[in-house]
Amino acid sequence: MYWDLPESSPDSDRCLKVCSEIVEIKILFLSLRAGAPSAGQCCTDILERLKDGNIGLSLTLSDSAMTDSILERLKGTALKSLLVEASSLNDVRSLTGKAGGDVKEYPPLGISFEVRQGNYRELPEVVSFCINNGIRDLVFPIQRLETGKDVFYIGKREREEISRRLAGVDHSMIRMTIHDPFLWDVFFPDTDYHEGGCQAANSMLYISPSYKVYPCPAMPLELGDLNETSLREIVLSGKKKQLRNSLLNPPGECTACDRAGKCLGGCRGRAYAMTGSLDRSDPACR
Repeated sequence: MYWDLPESSPDSDRCLKVCSEIVEIKILFLSLRAGAPSAGQCCTDILERLKDGNIGLSLTLSDSAMTDSILERLKGTALKSLLVEASSLNDVRSLTGKAGGDVKEYPPLGISFEVRQGNYRELPEVVSFCINNGIRDLVFPIQRLETGKDVFYIGKREREEISRRLAGVDHSMIRMTIHDPFLWDVFFPDTDYHEGGCQAANSMLYISPSYKVYPCPAMPLELGDLNETSLREIVLSGKKKQLRNSLLNPPGECTACDRAGKCLGGCRGRAYAMTGSLDRSDPACR
């Protein structure tokens, strides 16, 4: 479960209600994101509520949200990973002191680097910098596309360029999380993408800052609204099941492709965000 907390004065009682619903349906792993300092109290209330549970926990903080106050409140929580957002190589460099700190009360900080038009050419330098400065975790997060706008992907020619520049960089010592199947090929060209096709509404769900539930952060197809119904009802709904069934087979555009059986159409959310159809292939593939 991915959950981006509200940034404008979030209601802790409201957040804890959703948190209880997550516990009720037995989510295995929760990835929280706090994008503003105002989300700090809500965030720590949730972590406190879940610290004795069986849910794996990851927290991503924007640079502005990573205050001394919230770091102090994170001590003793059951976090599996703690990430801070960066959008450029300079951002990553500025976070080195924080990321490399020997703090025992919570995990060492890793980097969450959203790949965008303005920064994708920096990927080889970002990876090398993380390796050389002891940053253990580097995550390329799923693009949030609930608005259906600002879809970004790296084209084939650009991916080939990045691959050439990564030649000789041993990234086996850093733990990378890559959700984009075509970006995965850049770093692991000899290994099949591990997810086995789009996992929207299967191994992942997304709760937006407005409490709307989506199959995946990258798929702007609303499954339900937690302001109107419960998370359990959404998870068990016919709408969710029907969507999942439709994602088990490659889209119609991919039927003639000899790789379709493995990638199942790539990122189906990206295609849906751009075309409004689940029967179109990932534009990154073209």
